[in-house]
Amino acid sequence: MSSYTAPRAGSLEPKAGPRNEYRHSYRDGRTDLLGRGWLGFAQVIETDMQTHAVTTTSYDNRTMFGSAYPFAEKPRLREKRMALSDGHLFNERLTTTTYTTIKAKGAPDGRYIAVIPDTLRQQEFEAPAQLTINVFIQPPWYQANFNIQIDDVTYATDIRSGMSTGPRLEPLGSHNISEVAGRGNDLKKYAITVAGDCDANGNVTLAAGDNKTCTFTNVLSEAVVCSVFDVSYANLTPPSDSIFISGRQNEQGMACVPSGEFGMCRKAFGHCHTLETGEPVYFNIFDDDYLHVVGPADAIFIQDQNYQGNSGASKACLADGTCRKWFGPAPLGDGRTVDCLVFDDGSLNRAGPSDAVFIPYPIPSAGEACIPSPTPTATCRRWFGLWSAHKK
Repeated sequence: MSSYTAPRAGSLEPKAGPRNEYRHSYRDGRTDLLGRGWLGFAQVIETDMQTHAVTTTSYDNRTMFGSAYPFAEKPRLREKRMALSDGHLFNERLTTTTYTTIKAKGAPDGRYIAVIPDTLRQQEFEAPAQLTINVFIQPPWYQANFNIQIDDVTYATDIRSGMSTGPRLEPLGSHNISEVAGRGNDLKKYAITVAGDCDANGNVTLAAGDNKTCTFTNVLSEAVVCSVFDVSYANLTPPSDSIFISGRQNEQGMACVPSGEFGMCRKAFGHCHTLETGEPVYFNIFDDDYLHVVGPADAIFIQDQNYQGNSGASKACLADGTCRKWFGPAPLGDGRTVDCLVFDDGSLNRAGPSDAVFIPYPIPSAGEACIPSPTPTATCRRWFGLWSAHKK
């Protein structure tokens, strides 16, 4: 539900007069699947369409004690903002509630938790400008915590994808907006862009009456791992970030992952996924200049045969027998791309990244994988892998 109309007090009948209209939106609803059930929303936003006052109520539906969520559905912060009619001023009222938790023994799980309101703090502010900061993550279903700072002062904590600070009252002049890692997060995992009314460095200037918005988009960068396997995914190996294609006798074209002296080899490679979010990663096969693309597919196998008779490359093939010269990861559904490196034993002599790989013909006994190079000769190493899903 995004909105409904609530009548004035005493105006339940149409003849009673005009009606007040309120619009509601909800963010980050959660349900515990282990038995606790519905935990409520992290934010409920109410807009009074007559006065344009916006009331945002925030809840903590994530903090756990044992299996309990003691703060779920208990308001921790209520913010009411509106423009005043006597000029370019905005009014903000903050009500902050803190709670005391009491733990006692005797419950079936060994403890009982009581939550008692401890402190109720009310504040009111006026200022000539407003600033809203929105936060998004790609992939959108990945949840992580970010804190928002304005001029190096933390204004909002544990903001997650799709959430907002709401309009905040700010003095006139220049300000710098920044993100810092929230609980359990690490900014090194993201490519971060800033857009809207902020410049690329998070700078924004506010004038009287401004109501500006800045948006942070955090694109998760994460590793990708793949397995090798036989027909119908038989003998599937544990995931690995490194693969070589063997040219040894009786193993020509087999895909191998590190294991012992000679590796663990199977007919095909694939069944890949991102390491943190578990998103499937598929492959395309194609000819020079990315022509004749076929895919995406979950499995690639290499034939130790000269593609088109004179290409100097082995065939990269799908399960239906369709073959091309090159193979490479397909873009992810959330828009991120996947690249790989080629390298020698011990991850030495790395080259890349690249989204296109071919296996030379004939295949050297120790294996070789090649990526495009600015020179007429491709760049080749023994292994390919160390994939990364990242912003395009």
